Amino acid sequence: MIVILILHLIGSAANSADLNVSEKLAGLFSTFDYPTEAKQNDWQGDVTVKVHVGIDGKVHSCRIAKSSGHPVLDLQTCAIMLGRARFAPARDRFDNAVEDDFELPAIRWRLDDVRASQ
Repeated sequence: MIVILILHLIGSAANSADLNVSEKLAGLFSTFDYPTEAKQNDWQGDVTVKVHVGIDGKVHSCRIAKSSGHPVLDLQTCAIMLGRARFAPARDRFDNAVEDDFELPAIRWRLDDVRASQ
């Protein structure tokens, strides 16, 4: 049996806003998202991405700010961000929705092989 922990915020969250983002990000990922190639090769790693969020709250682009060292994990992270993530858009001083770029907390891809510990 493989236990998968996909998201874990690196370090401790500084405030409740950080916790809120982490919880929302964790909800985007499931055990089915772990790439088969990565599972077969026991690849794990932390991926930090920078996203561009449009006025509609959707992620319009995603780039790797810090690679896991495994392109398949990096690409899967961006694919999930582009396909599933939704954010409240940034606001200007007149409270109009505006596009914005920001870096997300690290996504931690982990495989724990329970059989190895038996």
